[in-house]
Amino acid sequence: MAIFDRLWHWITGQGQATPKHAANVRSQHHTTHISPTGDPTKIPVTKTKSKPISNDSETATQNDTPDVPPLPSTTMDAVLVVLYVDEDGTSLADPEWLNGQLGDPIRLQFKNFDDKILINIKGFITSYTSPYHIMTLEFMQKLGHPVILYPVDYDTGQLLQTPSVVTGQINAPFALKQPAIDHYHLIKASRPLNGHFTTAPQMIIVMLRRNTWQSVQRINYYLELNQTTTVYDAPNGQSQPYHFPDHSVWRAFIKVTLTDGKTWYNLGGPQWILNDKIVVTDHPAASALESEDALKQPTFDPLTKSGQIDFIADHSVNLFNAPNGRITGQIPDGTLVTITGKLVDDANIPWYQLNHKQVIQAQYVKIMNIQLA
Repeated sequence: MAIFDRLWHWITGQGQATPKHAANVRSQHHTTHISPTGDPTKIPVTKTKSKPISNDSETATQNDTPDVPPLPSTTMDAVLVVLYVDEDGTSLADPEWLNGQLGDPIRLQFKNFDDKILINIKGFITSYTSPYHIMTLEFMQKLGHPVILYPVDYDTGQLLQTPSVVTGQINAPFALKQPAIDHYHLIKASRPLNGHFTTAPQMIIVMLRRNTWQSVQRINYYLELNQTTTVYDAPNGQSQPYHFPDHSVWRAFIKVTLTDGKTWYNLGGPQWILNDKIVVTDHPAASALESEDALKQPTFDPLTKSGQIDFIADHSVNLFNAPNGRITGQIPDGTLVTITGKLVDDANIPWYQLNHKQVIQAQYVKIMNIQLA
């Protein structure tokens, strides 16, 4: 053991033996290298230096953390401008100005418009990202309900062609054209052909009449046939595969006078006969009258009022010699008239008699509520 103690003294340079526990502690901080050759008294000793430990936490943090730019001491102000425009860029409302701090979330409730829908947002953000920002909300007009035009045969109620349907934005104008149907001309329309799209559907019924039908009368009397009579499906139409017998009595509903002068009677449905060897009667059991003129003429209730023709702009409405009678002329829309009598026929249709003794359907006259002397 003496040899080893001396060797230890040479290495450590200490004059006395080192306690066992001290040797163990020292061995944790030093690395000893023994050269295999050379003078054992000149063995080099390499000491490993320990990194000093500082109690200053800020110094340790600065040595271990990379360099980072310092944060500003105060947050910058930011402004957001919200614009509301239509498809053409026209402003719909006053701009909204919102103030905040950079990085803060944006709290905004968009405006709503009853007749418009949002279609695009330009510059949309959810937080303040720059000192000044513009957000643009673009709206378009909502679509209105459609406008439907029905072209109808005025005399038969038959739909003449496929209805026309137009659509557009709410409050946008529309102007429909009169249907162009061969061999028909306009009689009236249920309302003007122009207007604006709304939130409710609109229906226009345009009533037309055949060009060959000079006059049409709704009648309510009977015809006695004095011969076997051919039945047709329409005036100047195709013959039916049956005939009406001689001396039979039929109720007539419509009387049509064509431009060629011929008169046709409708006996219900597609059953038409010519005014040839027939006798007009007031009812089936009554005796035959000599002629159609022998029927009792209607009596108008006296009435004295001022009115104005209310038809279609730039068009004229027919005048008659009697209710459901013969056309005697026409009178333009907007004409002032004097009403001298009123009558409601068997079909519950009201008629006015004008001061020149001509007759017009009451629906085409607007009463002006001026009592005339």
